[in-house]
Amino acid sequence: LRLRVEALTRLARWGELADLLPTLQARGLADDSQFAALEKRANREVLGWIAQTAGRSDRSHVARRLREYWQALPRRLRQDDELLAAYAGELLRAGADDEVEALLAGALEKQWSNAGIDVYGRARSTRPEQALARAEAWKAAHPSNPALMLALGRLCLQNHRWLDARHYFEAALALRKS
Repeated sequence: LRLRVEALTRLARWGELADLLPTLQARGLADDSQFAALEKRANREVLGWIAQTAGRSDRSHVARRLREYWQALPRRLRQDDELLAAYAGELLRAGADDEVEALLAGALEKQWSNAGIDVYGRARSTRPEQALARAEAWKAAHPSNPALMLALGRLCLQNHRWLDARHYFEAALALRKS
């Protein structure tokens, strides 16, 4: 099984690897740190593969397939910040911006994530004022967070608040060069 995992990893056959990993865990053959990283990567790659089909298929179909895959994942993986941000990013590629905004708003209320706020700032919600108001409320708890400042700048652009956007972009740049 370990050799098969290594071969699937080198061949980048992430779907097969994601299917095999629960068997490894059940048999106690998974090293905790390596297993967790491999499990995240495999599932992130599968989510990316599903989203790549957006150009060849109906976007609503792709979003539905992403949701189905996400719901089939174990709860511990759905609660992982990095994997949640990857899922939300792929939903964005499929055009489910309002769903991403709602999903990440709830997740960020429970547990802060720089990867999550980055994707939140990229979502083009049909209610940009509400998204901006939520993000501005998080500023009190995270006043020196460059990812939040960048997201606020992007959200201000969506709301046509040009001076505020510039202020937030400058603040993000002052906090972290990127």
